[in-house]
Amino acid sequence: MHKPLNKPDLSGIARLHYELAESCPIMGSCNLHLDQDQSSWDMHYALEFGLCYAGIEQRLFTNGFALDVKPGDAWFCGMWEPHGRKVIKTPCKVIVIKIWPPLIAQMRFADAADFNAMALFMAPASHRPRIPERLKGKMLIYAKRLKEILAADLPHHTFKLRAVVTEILLQIYECWPEADSWKRRAPSTDFSQINQALQLVFDSHDFVSTQVAARTCGMNRHSFGALFKAWMNIDFSDFAAKYRLSQATKQMLGTREPIKLIALQWGFTDISHFHRAFKKHYGIPPHEYRGHFLGKRSGK
Repeated sequence: MHKPLNKPDLSGIARLHYELAESCPIMGSCNLHLDQDQSSWDMHYALEFGLCYAGIEQRLFTNGFALDVKPGDAWFCGMWEPHGRKVIKTPCKVIVIKIWPPLIAQMRFADAADFNAMALFMAPASHRPRIPERLKGKMLIYAKRLKEILAADLPHHTFKLRAVVTEILLQIYECWPEADSWKRRAPSTDFSQINQALQLVFDSHDFVSTQVAARTCGMNRHSFGALFKAWMNIDFSDFAAKYRLSQATKQMLGTREPIKLIALQWGFTDISHFHRAFKKHYGIPPHEYRGHFLGKRSGK
């Protein structure tokens, strides 16, 4: 059920960084909340999928509504989408999965050609799937499987987690009333062209213009831009810029290389360009964020 609320003041929103990559494209946590709390907000490059299996948590969105997530319910958040939560009924237990966006963007199966997993996260928040009553019991079984995987440090941990999450996403997609409109927007014959553009971004450190991506796909700029937006619900230029910022941030936090050099390596025209892009998404300059992150890692 959607509930109207006033749009929040996001000036103090937390910008989070998760160390996700091709070699570790998914991670999860089981969160227990014992106290009702005030709302808290964050945003991150990673896609977010969550399942509630006890209590009630209110999920908050910037377009002025909230969703009460009860046992068996799920939620989705897109790239750099501000979102919040507030515990309504305790004890509240949720599983939160963070996913490297390229994993979902490139998810394609010949025997399920209409499955558009990215749409689950990138559709407008009010149009994203809600779990029907008949499936909530099954979602609780999935929650148990996810808890077992997350609790055990076993070989192929990430692969097992990815397999179960993929199965869940497909189950949800199959009962999503909006799915048909997303199938029509991005027919399976178009995916190979979109995938070429995605791969171009993932394989390059440099700035990739919409014109270059369109030419790589054998399309004109307008047709390519419309097709990419229909499939991903985001402009190609924004997608490519967010990917480069995420990768530059990962390198900045994982090495001691000068920030100026990292910015240039990831296609930013100069340090000022990187500084503006970084501060827009993280709220503080890159050198401050690096110092804060490294300080927390060292326990200072």
